[in-house]
Amino acid sequence: MLKKEQRLEQIVRLIGPDALPDSERIVLVVAEMIKNGFLQQNAFDDIDVYSVPEKQILILSLIMEFYKKAQALIKHGTPLVKINSLSVREEIIRIKTSIPNNELDKVNQIKSHLEEQFSSLEKLYQKVDIG
Repeated sequence: MLKKEQRLEQIVRLIGPDALPDSERIVLVVAEMIKNGFLQQNAFDDIDVYSVPEKQILILSLIMEFYKKAQALIKHGTPLVKINSLSVREEIIRIKTSIPNNELDKVNQIKSHLEEQFSSLEKLYQKVDIG
């Protein structure tokens, strides 16, 4: 994902982000989520000073689930701006600083929000085939 992002960043620098289709711009969004919500660490934050491997796996799994669902919606015509505006995106990024290592069951709430928000977007942009 991060290698794809590097390649796309070069294109963005040359011709701007608007030249990329949403299916490629979502890679940039998810790479940012990985950098800010997974790789970046704050040693001064009581919760983020240390993360157990289980928490790291949960965060990365949620980010990848977000990506898969976003890709599917984009293929069916949902604009990236609508996917970007989902509040669950920020919730996923904040897991590392908001959920302590001993309360990982709270990640399931965020996973439920992910399912709900993507489901409502899917219903909103569902295309009806008239054949």
